[in-house]
Amino acid sequence: MCDQCGGRCCQSEEERTHTPENTFAAISDEAAPEQIQRTLADVRHGNAEQRQTAVLQLQRQQGNQAVRRLLENAESAVPSGQVQRWAVNIPADTPCDQVPDLITETSPYSPNWARAHFEFPWSSDYVPRGTAPNYTLTPRNLNVRMQPDIDVPQWSPSDPATRTAWRTAMSNLNAHETVHRQTATTWRDTIRTEMRAYRPSVTAEDEQGAVDQGNTVFQGKHDEQTALHQDAQDQIDANGAGCVAIINCPAPPEEESTSAEGEESAE
Repeated sequence: MCDQCGGRCCQSEEERTHTPENTFAAISDEAAPEQIQRTLADVRHGNAEQRQTAVLQLQRQQGNQAVRRLLENAESAVPSGQVQRWAVNIPADTPCDQVPDLITETSPYSPNWARAHFEFPWSSDYVPRGTAPNYTLTPRNLNVRMQPDIDVPQWSPSDPATRTAWRTAMSNLNAHETVHRQTATTWRDTIRTEMRAYRPSVTAEDEQGAVDQGNTVFQGKHDEQTALHQDAQDQIDANGAGCVAIINCPAPPEEESTSAEGEESAE
């Protein structure tokens, strides 16, 4: 997610795949099925913290492909949301090994390849309690939505082998963005819960004056929670994971050489 990871996305492949020690217990393809099911159960039915931890665990220990594989059929799989695609402005016949540097140079989010940004618009009415000048505001009909804005690269290479490598790379990149979107969805619920439980004290001459302060004081709570959401998104991009895909280019075809024997036989 480009808003979060910044220049860290340009680290080496070795750095991308490094797993911090003592972060989570590993979950591998060889793990007992019930272990995988427990993790997916946390994603589907856990509280906000459990869902976020489970998704991060899958992403960090198994990688983006595992997240896609294990979550694509999960009951809690989130819709794709608003996904845009920026056109990669390089020729279709560009050699595969040149593609990463050229995309980095031409990307509107350079040095990143993709951008994912989330907004949490909200609305509420307020009930004042107390007597002038001291009031406590209780939210009424408070709601928080999540608006995703995701932009990933789009390119159509002409070489079939390069096209396959590109599609695989983009599939992994999209899986990473799914982790960000899942995290944002979880935090939408968390922000809503925290704001509904908020009871700020305000000073006003009358009840209407107290109500008039509602949007301002609750916006402060909203900003506090969205900052925590940003911290959670930053964790996903730790160690350079995410915004730049790794393209496993096919081996270049061997050049045909004419042997001396071949030349002699042609004569």
